[in-house]
Amino acid sequence: DGGPQDDNDISHYDTIINPIVVWQATDTLQVATAGIYEYDGGFPAHDNVTHAYGDDYGAAVYGSYALNDYLTLNARAEWLHTFFTGAFNGGFEFAEAVPSLNLYEITAGATITPMPKDPIGQNLSIRPEIRYDFSEDHLYTVGSFSSAYRDQWSVGADVIFKF
Repeated sequence: DGGPQDDNDISHYDTIINPIVVWQATDTLQVATAGIYEYDGGFPAHDNVTHAYGDDYGAAVYGSYALNDYLTLNARAEWLHTFFTGAFNGGFEFAEAVPSLNLYEITAGATITPMPKDPIGQNLSIRPEIRYDFSEDHLYTVGSFSSAYRDQWSVGADVIFKF
């Protein structure tokens, strides 16, 4: 993946490489790994910085274990190292420039298929999860940067109907 990322700017390119390997270890256990490398040739201008350059790289491990037709347990662990200059990166705004940073997350969840034998109902799945994020710096905010934390918990769920 690659290309210009800023409006009316065709000289600052973003390039991403994302290899993924999946292994079906048994009939019920699937494991996957993923790597990512991103070269950002120019973040949007912000706070008197016309362009900021940076590299991000990381890895993830995924696991999935099917207990039965109704329930599959899922887990994920991810690490991302970001290096950048300037005061803006990936949606996070910092009070001052941070030269590099490691971000981590661990997620546990499940995939519930309430009607696995029904011709139409087998397409419905519900995926609740709980996630823990942590970093080396105070990135996770509540209200403003004056109350930023190094970690956060979140809970979420998807309802998916495949067609």
